[in-house]
Amino acid sequence: MADKIGNDFELIVMSDLMWYVLPKFRNIVRHLKEIMSGDGWLLVNHTFFPRDKQKYGSEIVSSVE
Repeated sequence: MADKIGNDFELIVMSDLMWYVLPKFRNIVRHLKEIMSGDGWLLVNHTFFPRDKQKYGSEIVSSVE
């Protein structure tokens, strides 16, 4: 993957994607590390619903804490 798009990204931002990619999140992060520069950053921004409203992924991520 890195040889197709380069491997010198200093910042990769994922915003409100967690519920879409949650089952494959570990693999996605592994691939993102391949295209990041050595001191690059991965910024994950995500909105959580209140615990009683959260329906998806609660067995993996139960709260913001």
